[in-house]
Amino acid sequence: IDIKGGEDKEKYLNKNFQFRIIEYKENGRNIILSRRVLLEETQKALENQLKESLHIGDIVEGKIASIHDFGVFLNLGGVEALIPRSELSWSRTANSKEFTEGKTLRAKVLTIDWNSNRITLSVKQLSDEPWNTIGKYKEGDSINGKVVNIISQGAFVELEAGIEGFVHVSRMSHTKQIRKPEEAVNKGDIV
Repeated sequence: IDIKGGEDKEKYLNKNFQFRIIEYKENGRNIILSRRVLLEETQKALENQLKESLHIGDIVEGKIASIHDFGVFLNLGGVEALIPRSELSWSRTANSKEFTEGKTLRAKVLTIDWNSNRITLSVKQLSDEPWNTIGKYKEGDSINGKVVNIISQGAFVELEAGIEGFVHVSRMSHTKQIRKPEEAVNKGDIV
């Protein structure tokens, strides 16, 4: 009944669909129908249209089809393309769970491989590279940031998506000696 299987059988109940008869036996007492065949034909036609019109560097828009830890799949009208987690944001802590299934999203086409039916997209490439505006930060400025990683020598603090600064453990307190960064900060803290 569909291209992808699923547990949500309720979405098909009490609705009208078109089907193709794929088997007809015993004078009509044994008939097998398929909606999937029609959906695959439509998808193939859309894929052929995209093959002619889609190019690397194009800006596309589609609905989020599914969300995974490794990224987000965007439906480009019958063909799904992957936005890897690393291409969701300039931030190294980009999280695909921040996106919502069914939401419309714009992205830039990075790669197209019709032989393996893989299209890779990027959301972050639609915004400016953060390091192009690094000049707005000056030595001596006081800035709030989020602790995104802790190592034995200190903590990495994200000032904005794609720009992180490092706070050495020796610079974490003026009043007491800090031996481990965890004594002063936790991952996720705003400092």
